Amino acid sequence: RILYGLGAIRGIGEGSVAAICDCREQQGPFVDLYDFCRRIDSKKANRRALEALIRAGAMDAFAAVGEDVEAVRGRLLAELDGALLGADQAARNEASGIQDLFGGPFGAPEAGDSRVRGPIVTARPLTRRERLDAEKEALGLYLTGHPIDEYLAEIREFCPQRIADLKVERGQQVVAGLVYSSRTMRNKRGETLAFTVLDDRSGRIELSVFADVYEQHKQKIFKDAVLVVEGEVQPDEYNGALKMRVGQIHTMDDARRRFADCLQIEICGDGMGSDFARRLKTLLEPHRRDGCRVAIAYRSKAAEGRLVLSADWRVAPSDELLQSLRNEFGAGQVGLHYRRSAA
Repeated sequence: RILYGLGAIRGIGEGSVAAICDCREQQGPFVDLYDFCRRIDSKKANRRALEALIRAGAMDAFAAVGEDVEAVRGRLLAELDGALLGADQAARNEASGIQDLFGGPFGAPEAGDSRVRGPIVTARPLTRRERLDAEKEALGLYLTGHPIDEYLAEIREFCPQRIADLKVERGQQVVAGLVYSSRTMRNKRGETLAFTVLDDRSGRIELSVFADVYEQHKQKIFKDAVLVVEGEVQPDEYNGALKMRVGQIHTMDDARRRFADCLQIEICGDGMGSDFARRLKTLLEPHRRDGCRVAIAYRSKAAEGRLVLSADWRVAPSDELLQSLRNEFGAGQVGLHYRRSAA
């Protein structure tokens, strides 16, 4: 196991760490977020500190049976306000000598257990990217995964070439990866250009983004952005590695619009429901614009078929749209089909 020190979490001070460790050693492990808030003085661990602990994964042990990491962190963030208010009320009741007939704001403890457990709140799970971004914010690094992981399989559909596979050739080549670092400088004419390092876990390559390309695409270039780039691969005379002179830069949304043939939703007959068309329209409507086609692949015991919606229902296949469709119809039922390789 990798044990990450509480003091290394952003927003957690030495006093907070000491209070948490002392309470745990003297009174036993915490059973849930409500128990934690009730036992730890809010002056020692305020809301900001608690959010940091949740985002860092320090409270993942409060997961319910069958609850994955995205679900428990989303639920704990949703429970936080109620837990803090309840702990404050319990502290005021205790200070005033008030005995609540119903066991206080968290209810009465379970039989044989002196510790009080709070209600479990129903909440939207975090997305994978939200979880990783929260870890980066709290810890300064991605701990349980990497943002590019969720895109790699999709990227290989239209960009089979890895950075490690690149060779010096004439003409444009396409590669994708995560922005590891980027720096800008001005040339003698006062124009801004960028030198950006792209990483796809197979290797890294420095991108030379000259003034005309940089001015057109500068808003896309930032640390940890997933980019698909087209350019000419050249030898780097200084270190013997390869570099790329970039001609085009695409975000994942850009690349999907350019290379995807259709967004397909697979529906089983028993799961369609009479309101399927209304639900689908509600989800697609905000994303109707120049993009890819939408297809419905229907299958039941009696028949199967594929319906392609008209051009009026072309959509921009953004992460937001894909996630909303997967939440509605199932993660494995929604995917993008690519017409050709971009390489």
